[in-house]
Amino acid sequence: MMRKLLLFVSAVAITFSSIAQVTQIERVAVKKDAVVKKNHIDVINNNATPLQRLDMQAKANLNFTPVLMNHSTNLYGSLVEQQTMLSTNEDLNMVMYTHRGGGGESNGTGGQILATYSTDGGATFPNASNIVYDGTPNSGRYPSGVIYNPAGNEDVENAMAIVAGPALQVGDEGWGFDFFAWKKFGSNDAGKQLFNHGNLNRLSRTHLQVCDNGVAWMTGDANTDDGQYYTGFHFMLYKGVVEDDGTMTWTEDQLVSPNLLQTGSGNPAGRPYGFAAFSQDGQIGYIVSLGIPAGSTQYIYRPIAQKTVDAGETWTDVPDFDFTTLEVFQELFPEEEDMVPFFDIINDAVVDKYGQLHILSYVIPGKHTTDLDSIGYVYPYMYIEGYLFDTYTTENGWDTEPIDAVHAKNAENAIFGDITIDARPQMGITADGTKIFYTWVDTDPDYSLDNEFPDLYISGYDIDTKKRTNSFNFTKDTDYEAQVYLHATANQVWQDGDKYYIHNALVGMPGSTDLDAVELIYMKGLYIEEHDFVDPEFLGINNIDNNVAQVSQNYPNPANGITNIDISLVKASELSIEIVNMMGQVVYSENKGNVTEGKHKFTFNVSDMSSGIYFYTVKAGNSTVTSKMIVQ
Repeated sequence: MMRKLLLFVSAVAITFSSIAQVTQIERVAVKKDAVVKKNHIDVINNNATPLQRLDMQAKANLNFTPVLMNHSTNLYGSLVEQQTMLSTNEDLNMVMYTHRGGGGESNGTGGQILATYSTDGGATFPNASNIVYDGTPNSGRYPSGVIYNPAGNEDVENAMAIVAGPALQVGDEGWGFDFFAWKKFGSNDAGKQLFNHGNLNRLSRTHLQVCDNGVAWMTGDANTDDGQYYTGFHFMLYKGVVEDDGTMTWTEDQLVSPNLLQTGSGNPAGRPYGFAAFSQDGQIGYIVSLGIPAGSTQYIYRPIAQKTVDAGETWTDVPDFDFTTLEVFQELFPEEEDMVPFFDIINDAVVDKYGQLHILSYVIPGKHTTDLDSIGYVYPYMYIEGYLFDTYTTENGWDTEPIDAVHAKNAENAIFGDITIDARPQMGITADGTKIFYTWVDTDPDYSLDNEFPDLYISGYDIDTKKRTNSFNFTKDTDYEAQVYLHATANQVWQDGDKYYIHNALVGMPGSTDLDAVELIYMKGLYIEEHDFVDPEFLGINNIDNNVAQVSQNYPNPANGITNIDISLVKASELSIEIVNMMGQVVYSENKGNVTEGKHKFTFNVSDMSSGIYFYTVKAGNSTVTSKMIVQ
């Protein structure tokens, strides 16, 4: 299981704090012009610093084509990563982006919802006037949209755009309405259905999905609060059925998450948002939230899920699970016996070929406690934003797969008003449900420790073989380097031979204020190839001639005295180890000579090193592996 942690090329320091009072580290400014840009071959063969080596990945397709889809009245229409803004249909070669109208050359007004689409795989988007929701009597916001193509249909005009979201009340404050609208691509007429919730501030804006059986699903929240604390977690589950005449009928159910209630206050223990995800045939689905299940005495925020195997007719509880038993989490916090994994907000969810649920989320080390009043205490990461995990159901409970570390902290940028620039992790899955691809944005630490200059990263996971890809930076050295602020990934991944095309879009920079119109850009041609999937122990090795089978994370980590590194060699090799600080200065270097094949343990004393982040590089023959360690 240790090899899974090798996917994280970094370790972090942690500090004890209340989750409500996470201390941000002071930003360290680094000159952008000081960054050395070299191609992959140059970095392997020169004396690049560890930061530069860490940034070099196996070659992927970096020649995507930016395609202008349309404009939107401002960037707030693309605010929430859990919106389904980008949707595709491989059979029809369609790509569709759902957004608010107005601004630039877009048709419609800011309260109308458009589904701009392409029928040539995203090469052009001539259909910029496809207004699906007319914005009356309530202005649409935070829109989601999907393509529904009836079974056996090959005519684009018979396919349908389905859009949904919350709407502002006319003449009053609050989110009084949810809108649902639909329109055939070959028709000028659209249908709609509104739910009037009065002043309950309900928001239907997460994970719109339509299945092959013609049933669409969406979730929203209807939580209650007293102005300071949530007093109840109430989720809205919306179900839309495509009728034979091309209209839709939507119904809504209000669900109460079965969270443990805190003694005294009676407030729920957990996170305030729920999520729904279904298999593509629509038969198997899940409703999932994060918190502490009612009746539990294990005070750890974790997935609380219900499952259906009959297209939502009936639901059963997924049994509670002890996530502290997973070795990956045990290895992530090996030296702290009282630390346990806490799940953060659900970023995305999919259902794989075996009907298993996958949720994408940060996992945070938390303080083990038997006191309900202390469950909000976690150890937030000091030097990075956190670790991303794909946590999934199994026949026997749950398991988890580490994705990567997100290095840059969430940031605020004056251009974006009150929008926080975060990693926006999302998932896409192949039509056969065998490969999942993860997307997120992160800032090169050479630029900033905050996520002010985000690039797009993508990695893949094969469910059957358990093979992984490196985390590829797809925007480095392109015109969009450090500018992927608000991106959206389609749930669908297309396969063409040995290539897997990931569909992604981004919002262009606004003008002088956050309320200016923005361009909506499709990133055509993002793909990962079959040969990029390798056994996890070979990730991060910079040469095809792999002398190194595995290099462990140093342990203990953080370290303040003796620390150890395990190295496994495929064959006997000349081996050297080098440790450098954040400035690239070598603080330790030793040539171990010719080391035999097999596993070896090397011990170092770091007590004389200053506290901070260091990088250790193991070189065996022509292979190199670099990882981070923390000295306290």
